[in-house]
Amino acid sequence: RKASLLVSGLFLLPALLGMIFFPLAAPRTYAVVMGLSMGGIFALTFVLPLDYVEASKVGSVAGANLLVGYGGGFLGPLVIGWVHDLTSSFTAGWLGIAGVVVSLMAMASSLPRRTA
Repeated sequence: RKASLLVSGLFLLPALLGMIFFPLAAPRTYAVVMGLSMGGIFALTFVLPLDYVEASKVGSVAGANLLVGYGGGFLGPLVIGWVHDLTSSFTAGWLGIAGVVVSLMAMASSLPRRTA
């Protein structure tokens, strides 16, 4: 799953950067690649507790994962809208998302090989 997270991030990051710097070059392609990559990341991050947490704690870790994941999904558009209001551009918001993807890839690459 670690490799799948990294591959999804490696597809998502260029699509995000393409949307930022070359938005008219291939917007449909960017959207498809971002959708597929984010779908993979979404599913994989919710399955990770099964690999790295002992069985008795999987439920609570998965619940915390859901809270953070859906909390980010709720607050993300509000924050990006606020940034858009401040900057009159979506570039800063897209760059923020790209930073989150880079962080995700860094965290995924630091996952241990050993599972619970």
